[in-house]
Amino acid sequence: MAKALVVTRREALLPPVLQALAGRELGVEAARDCASACQRLARERFDLVVVDFASLPAEELHAVPPLRADAGELALLAVVDGAQTGTLRRALELPADALLLDPIDLQAGASTLRRLLDARAATRREADPLEGLSTFLKGLAHEILNPLTPITAFLQILQRDPSLTPEVKARYEKMAEGTKRIEKTVRDLECFARVRKPQRALFDLVPFLREQVERWRGSEPPLAAALEAPAQAPLVLADREQLAVAFRQLATFATASGKGALDLTLRSVRGALEIGMVGHVPVRLPPRSSDALLPYHDIQGSGRPGTLDLAAAWGILRSHRASLSVEPQPDAAVRFTIHFPTAPLATDEDDDPP
Repeated sequence: MAKALVVTRREALLPPVLQALAGRELGVEAARDCASACQRLARERFDLVVVDFASLPAEELHAVPPLRADAGELALLAVVDGAQTGTLRRALELPADALLLDPIDLQAGASTLRRLLDARAATRREADPLEGLSTFLKGLAHEILNPLTPITAFLQILQRDPSLTPEVKARYEKMAEGTKRIEKTVRDLECFARVRKPQRALFDLVPFLREQVERWRGSEPPLAAALEAPAQAPLVLADREQLAVAFRQLATFATASGKGALDLTLRSVRGALEIGMVGHVPVRLPPRSSDALLPYHDIQGSGRPGTLDLAAAWGILRSHRASLSVEPQPDAAVRFTIHFPTAPLATDEDDDPP
C-alpha cells in the first residue's frame, strides 16, 4: 500500500477525504507543520507528500520549499483555495506536481491521486535497478582508480630518467597517455553515476558561482574563468554538490581542459536565472550542436566516447528542471546557456491581484 504524508491544520478532515478518494490503495498520515513533516520524511518512507496551502498560516508557507527539498523525488500535491491568489501562485512556483482546488472536486481529486500514485510506482520500478547500477559504477570507478594512481606515478618517474633511449621514452609517453585516457573515462563514469538522488536546498547562485570560479582557478589544470553577476540573485532550489559537478564539466569542455579562458555571466530573465558560459578556445562540436549532450557521441574524433561528461551535466540540470543549450561561437568556440528556475516564494501576499 502506498503512503501519503499530509501537512495540514485540518487533520480531522483532509486525510480521510484523500483516503476515500484513493480507496484502500493509500495510507494517509498527518503532520501539523513543515518541520515535523521533514522529521517524518527523514525517518519513514512515503510515496506522496500533500501540502494543504488552504489551511497553513502565512508564516508556515515559507517552510514549504525546504520541505520540498527534503521530499526529494517524491510527488508533491498542493491543496489550494482558488480565491487566495497569493497561495495559488506560491504552489505554482514551488513547483507542485499537481494541484487540487479547495473545496475538492471528487472526480478530479480521484483522477489526480491515481495519476500521481501510478507515476510514483513507475519511478520506483525504474529507480531500483538504476540505484544498483549507480552503486556498481561508483565501486567500479574506485577499483580501477586505486591501482591506476601508482601506475601513473611510476610512469612519471620513469619518464624523468635521463638515460632513456628515444624509443623507450616514446613508449613510456604512449603508456602515460593511455593511463590518462583511462582515468578521464572512469572519472566521467563516476560523475555520471552521481547524477541521481539530489539533496536540494534554497541558496543564492551568486556566491556559489564565485566560490566555484575560485576553485577552478586553483585546480589542476587551472581554468581561467571570470564571472559577471549582480550582488545577489533570486534563490534556487538545488543540490550544491551536483551543480558544482555539472558546472565543472561544462567549464572544462568550454576551455578545452584549461587551454582557454572562460566568461561566466548570470542575470535574471523572466522569472528565471540565465547563466552563460562562453569559452575562448576552439573545441570540436558535432554538426548538430545539441548532439554534444548525448552520451557516447564521439565529437573529439578519437574513436571513443567523448561527451559522457556533458551528458552527466545535462542530466543534473534536467533533474533540477533547468534547460541547457549549446551554441557554436566564432573561431570554433562554444557557448553554454542555462536557464534555471527560481523560487521567489516569500514575496507574494494573499491579497495580491491575480
